[in-house]
Amino acid sequence: MNKKAAIQLSAGFLVILLLSLVVFGIGLTLMTKIFVGAEDIKKNLDAKTATQIRHSLKGSNIVSLPFNRLTVARKKHDIAGVGILNKLGDTSTFSVHVTCNAALSHDDVVFCDESSGIDCASVACDGWVLSDTDGISLENNEDVVSDVLVAIPSDAETGKYVFNVEVQCTGGPVCDDAYGSVKKLYVTVP
Repeated sequence: MNKKAAIQLSAGFLVILLLSLVVFGIGLTLMTKIFVGAEDIKKNLDAKTATQIRHSLKGSNIVSLPFNRLTVARKKHDIAGVGILNKLGDTSTFSVHVTCNAALSHDDVVFCDESSGIDCASVACDGWVLSDTDGISLENNEDVVSDVLVAIPSDAETGKYVFNVEVQCTGGPVCDDAYGSVKKLYVTVP
């Protein structure tokens, strides 16, 4: 082979390699900016949601679940926020307990309904929701937004599920077990 042709082939290869690396670098930069921007937007939305939940605690509300409807696909998860405002007059500890209360299939067949005596403990929705049961210590007039994680397993039935969200006072001088009214969380599995 001619030495001149070999050098031209090498130079052409180097130019293509260099251009490929530049395009790859630009692609990585763009992807990084997109994902970092999405995370910033999510943090702002989460902060905005927490602010709205805290704002809903004004007045006589001591427990708030203003965004109580979620649509969550199988193998996915979402978070609902429960606002708690300590109005007991002293430092107290609170916990959030979530239980499956009712489940309907997509064609309205009842899987379970605690209010009708059909036990939900055996239904798959039991255990889908995680909440802070360890306890959250709050000073008097202090509030917090506690996360309630809803994780739908891959074998979940399509339907509508209703969960009872109950805040309990678990430690403090004036604690009464139930704190505020029981809130409902509605989860749709498409």
